[in-house]
Amino acid sequence: EGHTAHETEDEAIKMAMTALDWYRQIYEDYFAMKVILGTKSATEKFAGAKTTFTVEALMPDGKALQGATSHNLGQNFSKPFDIHFQNREGKEDYVWQTSWGLSTRSLGGLVLTHGDDQGLILPPKIAPVQAIIIPIFKSGQDDHELLAYCGELLEAFANAGIRARLDSRKEESVGRKFNDWEIKGIPVRIEIGTAETKERTVTIVRRDTGEKTTIARWGVLVALQKSLAQVQSGLLAKSQMFLTEHTHDADSYEEFKKIMSTTRGFIRAFWCEESECEAKIKEETKATTRCLPLEAKVEQGTCVGCGKSAKHRWVFAQSY
Repeated sequence: EGHTAHETEDEAIKMAMTALDWYRQIYEDYFAMKVILGTKSATEKFAGAKTTFTVEALMPDGKALQGATSHNLGQNFSKPFDIHFQNREGKEDYVWQTSWGLSTRSLGGLVLTHGDDQGLILPPKIAPVQAIIIPIFKSGQDDHELLAYCGELLEAFANAGIRARLDSRKEESVGRKFNDWEIKGIPVRIEIGTAETKERTVTIVRRDTGEKTTIARWGVLVALQKSLAQVQSGLLAKSQMFLTEHTHDADSYEEFKKIMSTTRGFIRAFWCEESECEAKIKEETKATTRCLPLEAKVEQGTCVGCGKSAKHRWVFAQSY
């Protein structure tokens, strides 16, 4: 969260857009969640803002999540609260302000986006444990060599900057341990048994796909780093595909209402930008204007709600 004051409105807008891109990076580069950036309508913007910019994500149930917002507050607060400075001409002037924030709802969005029936899936870039090493013990067998091999791998991973842990518990079955770490969403599981120890190999299992690969010890670091990168990029690609497949164009109100009563998702539709029409659409479909995408082009169209002339396709969705 941040609050800034600036000499000019151009500087304030630049700061608000910079913060918005920081949030895009958090969602896309770290959380592996594809998002839409845009401007809120006059009704949906922050009450004290001149302009509100937003990060919008789409959840698996077809509802939108407002992931973060960034506001150009103009001089709406500096004037009533008398926040002024001496400008370059030596005169008193009011500052131009911004505010921007990201809340804990982002974690809810992360869980909803990547979780499955086995539990959480964490993108490697943010996972506190990127790889869990699980030795597979055999009853009545000396575990000294097995644990030594696991310890060797743990040290090698740490030296390479990989966040790894060793689960050497013997009171839990190997299946229970697999399940424990799957629920926690650890991106990669390393299985080490008698065969791997003798053959100097490592078995790598990806959390997102369940893909299992056995490789030679000498190539494990490269293979593990590659697997972590593939999990990260794979989760983002899956999120991008979901967003694309669940973003619809609606040219009629009947089509709009049908989508909102069935699959939901994002709808791109012409809107006249009048608050009365916006309120009617919300009342009848429970959908709100999420944003006008930053890259939206000026077009000639007919408002999906009232039939008046419209120049932009806005993004609509139901939300929480």
